[in-house]
Amino acid sequence: MINKRAFVRFLNTSVWILITILVSYILMKSTILFSGTNVRQTMSDMGDEIVSEVSNQLIMSNSPLLQYVDAASNHRFSDNPLINLVNNAFPINNYFLDAFDENLEKENENYNAKVNSLSYDSSELSAIMEENGYDAEYVEDVMSHEANNEISFIRGETYLEDIPTEFSRESLDMLNQNKNLITKLKAEKNYDYLISNFYIVDSGTKAMKQIFNVSQLLKKDVSLKNTKNNKPQVLIYHTHSQEAFIDSKKGEPDDTVVGVGAYLAKILTEQYGYNVIHDTTTYDMINGSLDRNKAYNYALPALQKTLKNNPSIEVVIDLHRDGVNDDTRRVTIIEGKKTAQLMFFNGLCRNNQGPIGYLKNPYISDNLAFSLQLHMKSLSEYANFTRKIYLKDYRYNLHLVPKSLLIELGNQNNTVAEAKNAMEPLANILDQVLKGK
Repeated sequence: MINKRAFVRFLNTSVWILITILVSYILMKSTILFSGTNVRQTMSDMGDEIVSEVSNQLIMSNSPLLQYVDAASNHRFSDNPLINLVNNAFPINNYFLDAFDENLEKENENYNAKVNSLSYDSSELSAIMEENGYDAEYVEDVMSHEANNEISFIRGETYLEDIPTEFSRESLDMLNQNKNLITKLKAEKNYDYLISNFYIVDSGTKAMKQIFNVSQLLKKDVSLKNTKNNKPQVLIYHTHSQEAFIDSKKGEPDDTVVGVGAYLAKILTEQYGYNVIHDTTTYDMINGSLDRNKAYNYALPALQKTLKNNPSIEVVIDLHRDGVNDDTRRVTIIEGKKTAQLMFFNGLCRNNQGPIGYLKNPYISDNLAFSLQLHMKSLSEYANFTRKIYLKDYRYNLHLVPKSLLIELGNQNNTVAEAKNAMEPLANILDQVLKGK
């Protein structure tokens, strides 16, 4: 017995197929007759719309023809001999595939046009780099890349992303915008301008005007007082030691934020001459189990002991890895290397109702001045390295010394290499700010 519903669906699908054949034939004939490019393009666009509508109807009808249409993803080939037979006798797929190939070609053309429009010519690049103090060897290397017409965007291997290099037009324009932001802030010293352009304020707290005195934050001396490195000057630790990255090997500390911290300590010690203590204690692992909720409480006594035993320490850095949605990845290009972006983080010891009574921090203003001056130095040196400073309600052990710093580095979607690459520019801006440059 014939299933009436299935028969009606079959007739419906057949009618759409016949309409598609007829319209396609008319369009092809019309394209041949009309020589004008605009007319041909218009007819082609109409054909694309019709095919798209036919596809929607097929999907809505749950037709068996979907199996045939899906064969397009196999690039005109199928393991099903019946589908191949139908394809040869009735090549509707060719239209779908030709349209797909044509769109792909257009996308590539648009991409190349975008790249070309954002590239400075060699003389401009050379002048800009020399003006910003890049050494001759690096300038020569960049020039050789430009001479070979290499693109000024780097396409990601894992993600579909186009990352502007530091000398693309986009990055250089962004760097100029950064410098204009800083110039205006220094000139106007406006609270509202500061908050809107330099901070992200969490919904659980308030950035009170009396805390954010722009003049005081800008002029506060955050340079290192103990310039002799015969005693410890910097302490690096990790409240959340188990935070890792997208390609981290399980059980490998060097692939976690601790390994990244070790690399930062090495750069600060070997390249810039600081005396650094790197605390690798796993404050978030209690009796073999992960416990991040109380990690700040567990870390506090140990940090206090380290500072008591080393009163020469002026800078305390809590290095974290941020956690975000799985489709978010923050990466930039610095000196030709893909580099995770970072974000400075401040706790204000206050919620929406006011100060949190049991959390005292006499160094809030110092903390804010330190992170703001580091962020401004980053903006003036790198187009897109640091994000806006994040403000939240609690204390986060930032009350131990005036120059306490909490850093959110990249996120779980960055690679270990990208995270470690970020330590070189971070060490650079730390050095400049600590030396009062």
